[in-house]
Amino acid sequence: MKKSKLCLSLIATILLLLIVTSCKSEVTPPDVDPIGPYLTFSSDESFTINVPGTFKGSDNCKLEYSTDTLHWSERKNTVDTAIEAAKNTDGKYYLYFKGTGITSMGYNSFKHWVLSGNNVRCTGNIETLLDYKTVGNGGHPPMKSYCFSYTFSNNKALISAPVLGATTLTEYCYMEIFCDCSNLKELPDNMLPADTLEKYCYTYMFSNCTSLITARELPASTLASGCYSYVFTSCTALTTAPELKAQRLEDTCYKQMFKNCNQLSSMTCLATDLTALASTDAWVEGVKADGTFTKATSSDWPRDINGIPANWTVNNI
Repeated sequence: MKKSKLCLSLIATILLLLIVTSCKSEVTPPDVDPIGPYLTFSSDESFTINVPGTFKGSDNCKLEYSTDTLHWSERKNTVDTAIEAAKNTDGKYYLYFKGTGITSMGYNSFKHWVLSGNNVRCTGNIETLLDYKTVGNGGHPPMKSYCFSYTFSNNKALISAPVLGATTLTEYCYMEIFCDCSNLKELPDNMLPADTLEKYCYTYMFSNCTSLITARELPASTLASGCYSYVFTSCTALTTAPELKAQRLEDTCYKQMFKNCNQLSSMTCLATDLTALASTDAWVEGVKADGTFTKATSSDWPRDINGIPANWTVNNI
Protein backbone atom coordinates (compact mmCIF):
# COMPACT_ATOMS: atom_id res chain seq x y z
CA MET A 1 0.00 0.00 0.00
CA LYS A 2 2.80 2.37 0.97
CA LYS A 3 4.65 1.49 -2.24
CA SER A 4 1.51 2.21 -4.26
CA LYS A 5 1.09 5.62 -2.62
CA LEU A 6 4.78 6.37 -3.19
CA CYS A 7 4.46 5.50 -6.88
CA LEU A 8 1.39 7.69 -7.24
CA SER A 9 3.22 10.53 -5.50
CA LEU A 10 6.20 10.19 -7.83
CA ILE A 11 3.94 10.11 -10.88
CA ALA A 12 2.12 13.25 -9.68
CA THR A 13 5.44 15.03 -9.11
CA ILE A 14 6.70 14.10 -12.58
CA LEU A 15 3.45 15.29 -14.19
CA LEU A 16 3.67 18.59 -12.31
CA LEU A 17 7.24 19.11 -13.47
CA LEU A 18 6.23 18.39 -17.06
CA ILE A 19 3.38 20.91 -16.86
CA VAL A 20 5.64 23.61 -15.37
CA THR A 21 8.33 22.96 -17.98
CA SER A 22 5.74 23.15 -20.76
CA CYS A 23 4.39 26.46 -19.45
CA LYS A 24 7.88 27.93 -19.20
CA SER A 25 8.65 27.04 -22.82
CA GLU A 26 5.66 29.10 -23.95
CA VAL A 27 6.73 32.23 -22.07
CA THR A 28 7.97 35.03 -24.31
CA PRO A 29 11.75 35.20 -24.04
CA PRO A 30 12.91 38.28 -22.13
CA ASP A 31 14.76 39.70 -25.14
CA VAL A 32 11.62 39.83 -27.32
CA ASP A 33 10.47 43.42 -27.28
CA PRO A 34 6.73 43.77 -26.52
CA ILE A 35 6.39 46.91 -28.67
CA GLY A 36 8.41 45.91 -31.69
CA PRO A 37 8.57 48.79 -34.21
CA TYR A 38 11.79 48.96 -36.20
CA LEU A 39 13.12 49.87 -39.62
CA THR A 40 13.39 46.86 -41.93
CA PHE A 41 15.86 46.34 -44.77
CA SER A 42 15.30 43.32 -47.02
CA SER A 43 16.48 41.85 -50.30
CA ASP A 44 16.38 38.63 -52.28
CA GLU A 45 20.19 38.72 -52.26
CA SER A 46 22.77 39.13 -49.52
CA PHE A 47 23.67 42.70 -48.57
CA THR A 48 25.46 44.72 -45.93
CA ILE A 49 24.88 48.10 -44.29
CA ASN A 50 27.55 50.33 -42.84
CA VAL A 51 26.14 52.84 -40.36
CA PRO A 52 28.46 55.78 -39.65
CA GLY A 53 28.95 57.08 -36.14
CA THR A 54 27.02 60.31 -36.63
CA PHE A 55 23.92 59.88 -34.47
CA LYS A 56 23.40 62.11 -31.45
CA GLY A 57 20.91 62.38 -28.61
CA SER A 58 20.59 61.92 -24.88
CA ASP A 59 23.45 60.59 -22.75
CA ASN A 60 21.91 57.13 -22.94
CA CYS A 61 20.98 57.18 -26.62
CA LYS A 62 21.72 54.05 -28.61
CA LEU A 63 21.17 52.42 -31.98
CA GLU A 64 20.51 48.69 -32.16
CA TYR A 65 20.39 46.16 -34.98
CA SER A 66 19.12 42.61 -35.42
CA THR A 67 18.82 39.93 -38.05
CA ASP A 68 15.75 38.26 -36.52
CA THR A 69 13.96 40.96 -34.39
CA LEU A 70 14.55 38.79 -31.30
CA HIS A 71 18.20 39.32 -30.47
CA TRP A 72 19.52 42.88 -30.65
CA SER A 73 23.08 44.25 -30.64
CA GLU A 74 24.10 47.83 -29.99
CA ARG A 75 25.76 49.73 -32.82
CA LYS A 76 28.37 51.96 -31.22
CA ASN A 77 29.23 55.37 -32.64
CA THR A 78 32.88 54.35 -32.60
CA VAL A 79 32.37 51.32 -34.88
CA ASP A 80 32.85 51.63 -38.64
CA THR A 81 32.32 48.14 -40.05
CA ALA A 82 29.53 46.81 -42.23
CA ILE A 83 26.71 44.72 -40.77
CA GLU A 84 25.72 41.65 -42.78
CA ALA A 85 22.08 40.72 -43.37
CA ALA A 86 20.96 37.18 -42.51
CA LYS A 87 18.91 34.79 -44.61
CA ASN A 88 15.45 34.08 -43.24
CA THR A 89 13.26 31.00 -43.66
CA ASP A 90 11.47 32.71 -46.57
CA GLY A 91 14.74 32.78 -48.49
CA LYS A 92 15.19 36.56 -48.23
CA TYR A 93 17.84 38.50 -46.35
CA TYR A 94 16.97 40.92 -43.53
CA LEU A 95 18.44 43.58 -41.26
CA TYR A 96 16.49 45.56 -38.66
CA PHE A 97 17.35 48.79 -36.84
CA LYS A 98 15.84 50.72 -33.94
CA GLY A 99 16.96 53.61 -31.76
CA THR A 100 16.49 54.96 -28.25
CA GLY A 101 16.87 58.60 -27.23
CA ILE A 102 18.36 59.72 -30.57
CA THR A 103 17.53 63.21 -31.86
CA SER A 104 19.79 63.44 -34.92
CA MET A 105 20.78 60.58 -37.21
CA GLY A 106 22.84 62.27 -39.88
CA TYR A 107 24.29 65.64 -40.76
CA ASN A 108 27.32 64.89 -42.93
CA SER A 109 27.15 64.09 -46.65
CA PHE A 110 30.40 62.16 -46.42
CA LYS A 111 29.11 59.89 -43.64
CA HIS A 112 25.78 58.58 -44.89
CA TRP A 113 24.60 54.98 -44.50
CA VAL A 114 26.21 52.73 -47.11
CA LEU A 115 24.18 49.83 -48.53
CA SER A 116 26.15 47.22 -50.46
CA GLY A 117 24.06 44.82 -52.53
CA ASN A 118 21.18 44.97 -54.99
CA ASN A 119 17.47 45.76 -54.81
CA VAL A 120 17.36 46.53 -51.09
CA ARG A 121 13.97 47.60 -49.73
CA CYS A 122 13.57 49.82 -46.70
CA THR A 123 10.17 49.66 -44.98
CA GLY A 124 8.65 50.96 -41.77
CA ASN A 125 8.71 54.37 -40.10
CA ILE A 126 12.08 56.12 -40.09
CA GLU A 127 11.20 57.64 -36.70
CA THR A 128 11.92 54.25 -35.11
CA LEU A 129 15.61 55.04 -35.62
CA LEU A 130 15.17 57.87 -33.11
CA ASP A 131 13.06 56.25 -30.40
CA TYR A 132 11.19 53.07 -31.23
CA LYS A 133 9.20 52.95 -27.99
CA THR A 134 7.78 56.42 -28.56
CA VAL A 135 6.69 55.38 -32.06
CA GLY A 136 5.28 52.10 -30.74
CA ASN A 137 3.14 54.05 -28.30
CA GLY A 138 1.76 56.25 -31.08
CA GLY A 139 4.00 59.25 -30.49
CA HIS A 140 6.63 61.16 -32.46
CA PRO A 141 10.21 61.49 -31.16
CA PRO A 142 11.68 65.03 -31.26
CA MET A 143 14.07 65.84 -34.10
CA LYS A 144 16.90 68.33 -34.24
CA SER A 145 17.69 70.39 -37.34
CA TYR A 146 19.42 68.31 -40.05
CA CYS A 147 18.14 65.17 -38.27
CA PHE A 148 18.05 62.83 -41.28
CA SER A 149 19.95 64.95 -43.80
CA TYR A 150 22.00 62.80 -46.22
CA THR A 151 21.14 59.61 -44.29
CA PHE A 152 20.60 57.36 -47.34
CA SER A 153 21.99 59.58 -50.10
CA ASN A 154 23.92 58.11 -53.02
CA ASN A 155 22.87 54.51 -52.40
CA LYS A 156 22.40 52.69 -55.70
CA ALA A 157 21.20 49.54 -53.91
CA LEU A 158 18.12 51.19 -52.38
CA ILE A 159 14.87 50.65 -54.34
CA SER A 160 12.21 51.60 -51.77
CA ALA A 161 11.91 54.25 -49.08
CA PRO A 162 10.31 54.18 -45.62
CA VAL A 163 7.60 56.44 -44.23
CA LEU A 164 8.96 59.73 -42.88
CA GLY A 165 6.37 59.80 -40.15
CA ALA A 166 7.15 63.02 -38.27
CA THR A 167 4.34 65.58 -38.15
CA THR A 168 6.46 68.29 -36.51
CA LEU A 169 9.48 69.04 -38.68
CA THR A 170 12.71 70.99 -38.19
CA GLU A 171 14.87 73.01 -40.56
CA TYR A 172 16.77 70.86 -43.08
CA CYS A 173 15.53 67.70 -41.32
CA TYR A 174 15.30 65.55 -44.49
CA MET A 175 17.68 67.47 -46.75
CA GLU A 176 19.11 65.19 -49.48
CA ILE A 177 18.00 62.09 -47.58
CA PHE A 178 17.53 60.11 -50.84
CA CYS A 179 19.52 62.34 -53.21
CA ASP A 180 21.31 60.38 -55.97
CA CYS A 181 19.55 57.09 -55.12
CA SER A 182 19.31 56.32 -58.83
CA ASN A 183 17.41 53.02 -58.43
CA LEU A 184 14.83 54.28 -55.92
CA LYS A 185 11.38 53.67 -57.41
CA GLU A 186 8.98 52.61 -54.64
CA LEU A 187 7.51 55.14 -52.20
CA PRO A 188 4.96 54.23 -49.50
CA ASP A 189 1.50 55.76 -49.13
CA ASN A 190 1.32 58.69 -46.71
CA MET A 191 5.08 58.96 -46.86
CA LEU A 192 5.18 62.65 -45.88
CA PRO A 193 2.27 63.31 -43.49
CA ALA A 194 3.40 66.71 -42.14
CA ASP A 195 0.95 69.55 -42.82
CA THR A 196 3.21 72.41 -41.74
CA LEU A 197 6.72 72.56 -43.18
CA GLU A 198 9.97 74.17 -42.02
CA LYS A 199 12.77 75.92 -43.90
CA TYR A 200 14.45 73.63 -46.43
CA CYS A 201 13.01 70.54 -44.72
CA TYR A 202 12.69 68.54 -47.97
CA THR A 203 15.25 70.32 -50.15
CA TYR A 204 16.95 67.99 -52.68
CA MET A 205 15.13 65.03 -51.12
CA PHE A 206 14.74 63.02 -54.35
CA SER A 207 17.13 64.94 -56.58
CA ASN A 208 18.65 62.67 -59.26
CA CYS A 209 16.42 59.72 -58.36
CA THR A 210 16.28 58.78 -62.03
CA SER A 211 14.13 55.63 -61.60
CA LEU A 212 11.33 57.39 -59.73
CA ILE A 213 8.20 57.37 -61.93
CA THR A 214 5.47 58.32 -59.44
CA ALA A 215 5.70 60.65 -56.46
CA ARG A 216 3.41 60.31 -53.46
CA GLU A 217 0.99 62.90 -52.09
CA LEU A 218 2.40 66.14 -50.68
CA PRO A 219 -0.39 67.16 -48.28
CA ALA A 220 1.27 70.19 -46.68
CA SER A 221 -0.85 73.34 -46.66
CA THR A 222 1.61 75.63 -44.86
CA LEU A 223 4.94 76.07 -46.62
CA ALA A 224 8.29 77.56 -45.58
CA SER A 225 11.27 79.08 -47.37
CA GLY A 226 12.95 76.54 -49.63
CA CYS A 227 10.86 73.66 -48.28
CA TYR A 228 10.44 71.85 -51.63
CA SER A 229 13.36 73.46 -53.47
CA TYR A 230 15.15 71.07 -55.85
CA VAL A 231 13.17 68.15 -54.39
CA PHE A 232 12.63 66.37 -57.75
CA THR A 233 15.40 68.00 -59.79
CA SER A 234 16.57 65.66 -62.59
CA CYS A 235 14.07 62.90 -61.78
CA THR A 236 14.10 61.95 -65.44
CA ALA A 237 11.49 59.16 -65.18
CA LEU A 238 8.88 61.22 -63.30
CA THR A 239 5.75 61.67 -65.44
CA THR A 240 3.19 63.22 -63.07
CA ALA A 241 3.84 65.71 -60.29
CA PRO A 242 2.08 65.35 -56.94
CA GLU A 243 -0.74 67.84 -56.36
CA LEU A 244 0.52 71.00 -54.67
CA LYS A 245 -2.31 72.13 -52.40
CA ALA A 246 -0.85 75.11 -50.55
CA GLN A 247 -2.52 78.41 -51.48
CA ARG A 248 0.25 80.71 -50.28
CA LEU A 249 3.78 80.31 -51.57
CA GLU A 250 6.92 81.22 -49.61
CA ASP A 251 10.32 82.43 -50.78
CA THR A 252 12.08 79.80 -52.94
CA CYS A 253 9.60 77.13 -51.76
CA TYR A 254 9.33 75.46 -55.20
CA LYS A 255 12.63 76.67 -56.65
CA GLN A 256 13.83 74.31 -59.40
CA MET A 257 11.47 71.71 -57.97
CA PHE A 258 10.95 69.88 -61.29
CA LYS A 259 13.92 71.18 -63.25
CA ASN A 260 15.15 68.69 -65.88
CA CYS A 261 12.28 66.27 -65.26
CA ASN A 262 12.15 65.70 -69.00
CA GLN A 263 9.25 63.20 -68.91
CA LEU A 264 7.01 65.33 -66.70
CA SER A 265 3.76 66.23 -68.49
CA SER A 266 1.15 66.73 -65.77
CA MET A 267 1.05 69.19 -62.85
CA THR A 268 -1.54 70.59 -60.45
CA CYS A 269 -0.79 73.65 -58.32
CA LEU A 270 -3.61 75.33 -56.41
CA ALA A 271 -1.65 78.36 -55.16
CA THR A 272 -3.39 81.73 -55.36
CA ASP A 273 -0.75 83.90 -53.67
CA LEU A 274 2.31 83.86 -55.94
CA THR A 275 4.03 86.97 -54.58
CA ALA A 276 6.85 85.30 -52.64
CA LEU A 277 10.43 85.86 -53.80
CA ALA A 278 11.70 83.31 -56.36
CA SER A 279 9.09 80.81 -55.19
CA THR A 280 8.96 79.02 -58.55
CA ASP A 281 12.31 80.05 -59.98
CA ALA A 282 13.09 77.74 -62.95
CA TRP A 283 10.80 75.11 -61.48
CA VAL A 284 9.66 73.72 -64.84
CA GLU A 285 12.82 74.28 -66.85
CA GLY A 286 13.53 71.19 -68.95
CA VAL A 287 10.17 69.43 -68.50
CA LYS A 288 8.38 67.74 -71.42
CA ALA A 289 7.39 70.14 -74.20
CA ASP A 290 3.68 69.22 -74.12
CA GLY A 291 1.60 68.65 -71.03
CA THR A 292 -1.29 69.78 -68.83
CA PHE A 293 -1.18 72.29 -65.98
CA THR A 294 -4.15 72.51 -63.60
CA LYS A 295 -4.45 75.65 -61.50
CA ALA A 296 -6.82 77.75 -59.41
CA THR A 297 -9.01 79.96 -61.61
CA SER A 298 -8.02 83.11 -59.74
CA SER A 299 -4.26 82.61 -60.09
CA ASP A 300 -2.29 84.41 -62.79
CA TRP A 301 0.81 82.49 -63.84
CA PRO A 302 3.50 83.55 -66.33
CA ARG A 303 4.00 81.24 -69.32
CA ASP A 304 7.69 80.44 -68.91
CA ILE A 305 10.11 78.32 -66.89
CA ASN A 306 9.07 80.17 -63.74
CA GLY A 307 5.38 79.45 -64.20
CA ILE A 308 3.50 77.31 -66.73
CA PRO A 309 5.44 75.75 -69.63
CA ALA A 310 4.73 77.73 -72.79
CA ASN A 311 3.11 74.93 -74.82
CA TRP A 312 1.16 73.20 -72.07
CA THR A 313 -2.63 73.11 -71.88
CA VAL A 314 -4.11 74.95 -68.89
CA ASN A 315 -7.10 73.72 -66.87
CA ASN A 316 -8.78 75.99 -64.32
CA ILE A 317 -10.58 74.65 -61.25
